[in-house]
Amino acid sequence: MTRKVECESCHELVYISDYHSNCSQCGKRLLVPRGSETRRAVMSDAEAAEAGGDVFAHRDGLPEPAVMESVPLVEYGQDDGRSPMPADDLPRSLRAVLVVERGERGFERHAMREANSILGRTEGFPSDLNIPFDHLLSAAHAMFSYSGGKLVVRDNDSLNGIYLKVERQALLRDGQRIRMGSMVFRFEILAPTIENRGERPAAQLVAIGDGGEDGSACRLTGEKTVIGRESGTYTFPGDRLLSARHAQFATADGVFKVENLSQANGTFVQIDERVLEQGDTLLIGAQIIRVEYE
Repeated sequence: MTRKVECESCHELVYISDYHSNCSQCGKRLLVPRGSETRRAVMSDAEAAEAGGDVFAHRDGLPEPAVMESVPLVEYGQDDGRSPMPADDLPRSLRAVLVVERGERGFERHAMREANSILGRTEGFPSDLNIPFDHLLSAAHAMFSYSGGKLVVRDNDSLNGIYLKVERQALLRDGQRIRMGSMVFRFEILAPTIENRGERPAAQLVAIGDGGEDGSACRLTGEKTVIGRESGTYTFPGDRLLSARHAQFATADGVFKVENLSQANGTFVQIDERVLEQGDTLLIGAQIIRVEYE
């Protein structure tokens, strides 16, 4: 829960939550209850119907968002892991901004002014990172903090996870989720059998259904496997968000990689925690977010 309280030191009204207990004005430690029971979002039948019944729906299927107020670019970071420091003392490498795409409506810029911030559906902090219209977001979906001069994002045990856009290639790990078009797949490495022992390693992509159930599997047994809407090893002509040739999967020296072939909608791989670099693009809920340092 995010709420406003008066700081006993500077007497300013500041927003706090179960995850944030420092005054954003003077840095004094605030005494607030700890522990939230809403870390994981659970969609009711009404919410699911409003979201189109698709837990992994594309953002185009969401209700039109309300216009958020612009955020002044006055940033804060941290010097001891707890207290924010004035923007004048903040190294330029810490001045991160989240640029959220809004389609034809342009984009929104959210300055990361706090030592610790939350992006979520009901527990976002500060208030501009609270996005109630996005039903794919968990209550407190993603945590942002500064470390070593860079912004770090961490999945807060969310329901739908955090994804990073593949710019060129990305290594894959067993169990990792991949988003292509409007589909979500789980990458699985297959154990060798007596028949194929000694051959190149095999893997598969298991489609994840709207309700989280496993669907059909695409075997990745050759050196290169292409997923696309019109051409490739596996095609999905009904997915309008999938490019004609969307992504290519390959293995070399026992390692599997995915290469993004789509210039339109991109390929996204699930991450748990990452130090964010200039230009990184995240998919959190239905929000497409680009990271910039100023």
